Amino acid sequence: MNLRHGDFNVITGLLAKGVVATLSILALAPVGRSGSAAAASTTVGLVESYVVNANEVFAFRLDVTTSGKPACNTEDRFAVNLGTAAGVAVKDAIINAKSNKLTVQAVGTGQCTTGSDSEDLLSLAVQDPAPSFLESQRDFQGATPR
Repeated sequence: MNLRHGDFNVITGLLAKGVVATLSILALAPVGRSGSAAAASTTVGLVESYVVNANEVFAFRLDVTTSGKPACNTEDRFAVNLGTAAGVAVKDAIINAKSNKLTVQAVGTGQCTTGSDSEDLLSLAVQDPAPSFLESQRDFQGATPR
């Protein structure tokens, strides 16, 4: 199988008593860009909101402030392209997580090429609401609720 821009691997496993599904988006950012890459951010929380624009960009925000985000991420959101299978899988996972109040871990690329005001999503993990690894990570990171 050849991976193209925006393709992904879906890894499903069990962690503690909850089921974890991780969507890793590969080759989301173009290779060979000049200049230094911004620091990527990792955020753990509940889905606060999501939006789709006319350019097939799906962006979502968690209920905590994203620390270490790049300056271009002025909306404190992560973004994916809905023109890819990976983008559609992320959209479905985020809508499910919001509907069921599931904890989400989002990791960004440090760049805002998909949506100019939202960080490109590198990977996403969704877990059930039972006390779990992701919840302990949220507490450990000292996340600041909105």
